[in-house]
Amino acid sequence: IYGMADIYSGLVTAYGIQQALFMRERTGLGQLVDSSMLDNMISLNESMIALHSAVGQSPHRGRPKNLYPRGAYKTKDGYIALNVPDNIIWRRLCEAMGREDLIEDERANTGTARSANADFLKSIIEDWLAPMTRAQAVDDLNERGVPTGPVNTVEDIFDDPQVEARGILMTVKDPDVGDIRFARTPPHLSAAPTLPANPAPNLGQHTRPILQDLLGYAPSEVDRLNSDGVVQTGD
Repeated sequence: IYGMADIYSGLVTAYGIQQALFMRERTGLGQLVDSSMLDNMISLNESMIALHSAVGQSPHRGRPKNLYPRGAYKTKDGYIALNVPDNIIWRRLCEAMGREDLIEDERANTGTARSANADFLKSIIEDWLAPMTRAQAVDDLNERGVPTGPVNTVEDIFDDPQVEARGILMTVKDPDVGDIRFARTPPHLSAAPTLPANPAPNLGQHTRPILQDLLGYAPSEVDRLNSDGVVQTGD
């Protein structure tokens, strides 16, 4: 389980702030940035909205009604993600499997027909994939122009040399639990090739430096605010 709405809404909000700052530079005017989790999740379902608007369909959980195969398919050592969006890719997949008879088969010659006969086709695809490793299947299908990728486990991600080369996983030294690896925010900027790897501060850890060093409060004033419960200094 992961917080898609939370993470994506943070990215959208940051993008909105950047837009507002850019417009302020151009016009001198500020504006309110309104970012809603509901709006953001609806925007990620753009095909569902268009499909309902154009033809009145109401998509449900599970398989799409108008295209197939699409999803995770089992190989000898895990799963691959396979997407066949049209008949051109379907022909390539059939040729890869040695099942050219399925190209014009009435049960499989359109996306809608393939969706209606998904159980029949899935068994054929997975029987073909059964003796293959994920790497073999991915290499074979991509060479033939069929969009495919491995379904990675978290162990795969930690061991992937491309992930390591990209630097998306960064190590943070936590004083309580030791070294922990986190996924960094994905955009890489040339002016900031590395990011600070500081752990999250304890409650009140930076209160005194901010109030005294940045804002000029006397130590006695900070002590009074702390004793009155206005702030917490973490002393």
